[in-house]
Amino acid sequence: MILRPRWRSNEEDNLKTIQLIISTGRILKIFSNRANSGGGMDGVRDVMHLLEERVAMLTGGRDRRGGALLMFPTSARRDRLKPDDYHRLIKYLVSIPTDEVRETGFTVIVDMRGAGSTWGVVKPILKVLHDHLSSVVHAAYIIKPDNFWQKQRTSLGSHKYKFEVNLISMEGLPKVVDSSQLTPDLDGTLHYDHSQWIDLRLAVEDFMLQAVDLLDQLDDIQEDLARNDYGEDVASSKNGLEIHAAMKKRIMKAPVEEVDVSGQRLLQKLTGDTSSGYDSGYSGRDSEASTTNPDLQAAVPQILNHLDSIRSTQGHLLQLWQHKKLKLDQCYQLRLFEQDCEKQNVYVNIKRILAVAHRMMEVGHYAAAHIRTVANRLDRAWKEFAAGLDERTAVLALSVLFHHKAEQVYNSYQSLLNGLDLLVQVCLEFPPPPSSPPHVRYAVSPVI
Repeated sequence: MILRPRWRSNEEDNLKTIQLIISTGRILKIFSNRANSGGGMDGVRDVMHLLEERVAMLTGGRDRRGGALLMFPTSARRDRLKPDDYHRLIKYLVSIPTDEVRETGFTVIVDMRGAGSTWGVVKPILKVLHDHLSSVVHAAYIIKPDNFWQKQRTSLGSHKYKFEVNLISMEGLPKVVDSSQLTPDLDGTLHYDHSQWIDLRLAVEDFMLQAVDLLDQLDDIQEDLARNDYGEDVASSKNGLEIHAAMKKRIMKAPVEEVDVSGQRLLQKLTGDTSSGYDSGYSGRDSEASTTNPDLQAAVPQILNHLDSIRSTQGHLLQLWQHKKLKLDQCYQLRLFEQDCEKQNVYVNIKRILAVAHRMMEVGHYAAAHIRTVANRLDRAWKEFAAGLDERTAVLALSVLFHHKAEQVYNSYQSLLNGLDLLVQVCLEFPPPPSSPPHVRYAVSPVI
């Protein structure tokens, strides 16, 4: 019976390091996705119909403190939106800038000039900010129309909000916000294209979803690679090698290059960098608007993190795949070795088995200690078997010699018996001797 203990080697430590790197990328992906989506918050497509009403904008302007401007331009469409609509729209807009900008606090500018801009229309905006988003609002400035009544001003001043609310004229607005940070409708010089802003946000969020989906695919592959699927016999270990080969095809077929190209093009749109060779589709004034808008630029680090995470994850997966491929190969060799050991009395050449064992140990097999133990046990068993076989052979040889000598003795004994029998027969053919011996006379010779 072949024992199969659990081994631990430096290669396993390396694999765990790679898995930790991939897991870190997964955590980065989760936090980046949450930062982009607001942890279950609406995306640009969810509030598209509200954005197209142009009742609220994130122009990229900053007040003199460095706080982001949340603009509510004059619009006859304000009465179309319900408080819940304002809540969803504003919550989405304030989620776009960086955490640092949110901590600084937004400056809200509501333009009450123009037809249909009454206090009854503006009040729901302030109430939504007060009830749901007061923690990120520094102050609100209401641009008053020329015929704004004194009693309305008094009513506004007496209303208590969790942030500062001020009435301000067009002439006083530059004291709070430099004209370079205001759009032309507020006598400023900041270029802002709302349609382009929506298009860029669509591109950013589409890329984020595409990148997160790809990272999910790579993460699933990583989980499959981390699975302990080393076969317990030759057939299952060979099947594991075939499945592992298909795993590499999954890694290589992942649309890493496609997502990378998409991300590079998006970065060019946001940064205006033409050195990459990609055609961003934006140029001139439109390109300038996107590159000078810090709220759009806030997506650049997220895009770069996603691109880096995708590239590094694929690279680490290939490295992890290669490490596991080596172990699966070694596992297959080990199962063949164990199978040969179990069949040693049937047909296996012991010297070949031991030679295979030595080769596996020399190349640094992860189960070298186990192989050495099994090989030594096999070598001892074989030597004991060979010694017993030699002893039995010697006994058989002596037995053969004994039987050969015994046969020779038997043959010699038979010849002797045959000779004695012949002698007896000859003796029986002679006449019997007389009863007394015959008298013999000898002549005497004369003496000379």
